[in-house]
Amino acid sequence: ESLYCSLLSLFKAKRTQMASVIKNVFSHSGLPKVSPKAHMKIRLTGTDIPLDFAAKKMMLAAHYAKGVYNCGKGPSFLPTRHRLFTVNRAPHIDKRTREQYKLSLHARVLSINADSEETAKEFFKYAYNHLPPGVGAVASISSFYDIKDFYQVPSNEIAQFYSLREDDEEASENKLEEEIESNQ
Repeated sequence: ESLYCSLLSLFKAKRTQMASVIKNVFSHSGLPKVSPKAHMKIRLTGTDIPLDFAAKKMMLAAHYAKGVYNCGKGPSFLPTRHRLFTVNRAPHIDKRTREQYKLSLHARVLSINADSEETAKEFFKYAYNHLPPGVGAVASISSFYDIKDFYQVPSNEIAQFYSLREDDEEASENKLEEEIESNQ
């Protein structure tokens, strides 16, 4: 267990170092400033019927929330945990007769993306406060950089590129027409 804890802390330290290096590289270079996006995994636990209602309600809230968007994953089903309790029916006379009670804990996982970590935290606070009774929720929020943000080319450069291509195509068509006319 101590090896696991030390590896986990080392991984967290390396992850924060990598994030700070990425921020420093992009803040000192001439590239546009890119803000990290947030990915949130929410684990819901509880009895079956309120749990399904809470999961659908949370995905619907993510669909309509500003700055939060659903990445299309969830609610995903996790294995159900069963606990069996055995109790003596009577303490003195019927020692051999017992009653058994079963407690089933269902679990679901939701994957939701947000524009920033603050937005993800605010969404989770809102969703957590509006859960039905008997449903618990735990969220893990991680930040990531979207690769599309790093390859943003200004639209004027794209327009210049296409206008140059069109000029080249027109010039080549004119040359072909002249060659055809000269051959005839």
